[in-house]
Amino acid sequence: MGSAQEVIGKITKQDGEEIFMYPRGADAPTYVGDYIIEGSMGLTSASLIYFSKEGELKKIKQNKVKEMSYGNQLFQSFHIYGSRLDRLHEVIMQNDEYILTSYFSLANYIYIHRKSDGKTLEAKVKHSKKRKSDYKTLEKLVPKYFSDCTELMQRIRSNIRNTDYRVLYGNVSVANNKMFKGIQNYICN
Repeated sequence: MGSAQEVIGKITKQDGEEIFMYPRGADAPTYVGDYIIEGSMGLTSASLIYFSKEGELKKIKQNKVKEMSYGNQLFQSFHIYGSRLDRLHEVIMQNDEYILTSYFSLANYIYIHRKSDGKTLEAKVKHSKKRKSDYKTLEKLVPKYFSDCTELMQRIRSNIRNTDYRVLYGNVSVANNKMFKGIQNYICN
């Protein structure tokens, strides 16, 4: 059972119900099925895993979730490319018209959505795999929708320039979010 009572996140379900998330307790399980849960929250391909106030491990289908805030991160539900499945995308940046999200499925992908109707305008643009591709995406795709974010463009450019893209874990390349490292729900004005 977890002893900490501080709320660390909030889930808003599609029906409007709110669920609060709490830190994992010292004796909380590490595995859920085939998935390792390292922190107080985990996303599988179809589910969101979190801890209740009582320290119990809980699981909810992602398609039942409209939005989730976790620490400084904001996740919103959008379709994934090539399917009608709704999944939680991390909101990286937004302005009055558009939202840029990052979705992870074996690799990191950029999605750009129109705010007014949630329509996906750009989908499954791979990022954080190769430095050259990230620079190309930053110079061609991002300004098309976020020309008002010049200060943030410098920060993203710095992330690309100062990140080791060759990081390996064993013989496998690490699929960390290199391009948008440290950027969460940035509001462009």
